[in-house]
Amino acid sequence: MKKTYQISRRRAAENFRKFALASPTPIQLTFPLTDVAELAQTSLGDLLRSVGKAFIETVMETEVEQLAGKRSQPDPERNIYRWGIEDGYCIIDGQRVPIQRPRLRSRTKKEVPLGSYEMFQRSSLLGETVWQKIMLGLTMRSYKEVVQQFADAYGLEKSTTCEHFVEASRKKLKELLERSLTGLSIRLSGQSILAHVFPQNLQNGKDMLTFQGLWPQGEHAFNYNIANVMIDHAMHNPHVPPGFWRGVNINQNCIFVECFMDELAKAAGKDPLEFRRKLMSGMTKNLAVLNAVAEKIGWDKPAPAGIHRGLAHFNAFASYVAAAAEVSVSGNKVKIHRIVASTDPGYAVNPAQIERQIAGSFVYGLSALFYQECTVKDGAIEQANFDTYNSMRIAEMPKVESIVMPSGGFWGGVGEPTICVAAPAVLNAYAAATGKRMRTFPLKNHDIFMA
Repeated sequence: MKKTYQISRRRAAENFRKFALASPTPIQLTFPLTDVAELAQTSLGDLLRSVGKAFIETVMETEVEQLAGKRSQPDPERNIYRWGIEDGYCIIDGQRVPIQRPRLRSRTKKEVPLGSYEMFQRSSLLGETVWQKIMLGLTMRSYKEVVQQFADAYGLEKSTTCEHFVEASRKKLKELLERSLTGLSIRLSGQSILAHVFPQNLQNGKDMLTFQGLWPQGEHAFNYNIANVMIDHAMHNPHVPPGFWRGVNINQNCIFVECFMDELAKAAGKDPLEFRRKLMSGMTKNLAVLNAVAEKIGWDKPAPAGIHRGLAHFNAFASYVAAAAEVSVSGNKVKIHRIVASTDPGYAVNPAQIERQIAGSFVYGLSALFYQECTVKDGAIEQANFDTYNSMRIAEMPKVESIVMPSGGFWGGVGEPTICVAAPAVLNAYAAATGKRMRTFPLKNHDIFMA
């Protein structure tokens, strides 16, 4: 009885890992990023998908050669032969990308599945391979670091050719970013509070409050000057009814924008403060609050040993707000030592009250970042009171230094705006300390807690 060759998922994964770094040729095929003209004309997402498609098809072809031999050199001793091609798809960069996969049959006419295709086909399986790390490396532009991680993880030696290629790719992207950030696309995806609470306030089915902090102009105007910006909302309303909370949509929108700005600054090799300043020409009030927190926290001076800094700013409820945080990290404990906050609400009737609103809003923002979430079980929310919906304690509260700097000519809010800058300032400081970017919250679900 002849043996039918089957390739297991484990074998496909090993083949995939070895193929990724075994020689400089596959690396050059996988990361053709040195052509500046192509980079200038193609978005990074499109480039990821085209590179990913070529890489997947090459890996599958290598697997087929192992099982059935090369097309030009069939091996009569093998029990597997080629049986044409089939159109399929893989998830690359979050999108279905059409590919063509080779098909194999055993001598008994039984189809033999490709293990690599099975891995690539579903995004849930991609996490089991190094492909996810490749995508992360491309997105973050830290190629050399990613290649080194591969080498460390799988015991592969990094070739000189590969290292030189990685450095060249990184340099070209850095040159593009150093010129200017000319385009930004943001897609918000999630619930609409208005659709549930005040459906009559929707504008042609759109919830404009979803875009708080991202408006073209007005009390929630976007806080950067970028030539080409597209921001849209993919509304998805599950059966769980949403409601308003302090700050509403500025809380998540500020995290999206300000953490990503830090990532762009790192990719360009720029200081986060200077990177932001270059994108804020003519935005005097935004610059004023940002410069105020940077100056007071001593951004231009080295931080004390073990201390790392992060900052954020935003427009919300007609006020201009900013924050700079100092944190230290020990294991899974994060100590927030200090947050400097500035706000320009136009007029300050009672500055002492404004300072207390700032500090109180940070309790909300940081508690949500580290602890708070609503989970559903058996059709009901599990959190019923503060015994199951935790809040930060007095001992965890950082020192808050407020700068109230009214410029006059308008009336802005003071109770809700500043809540949104606390979380991204701390997250950016955490990333500076650890090199890790957190994408989901609360942080307790990552075993990260306040010290």
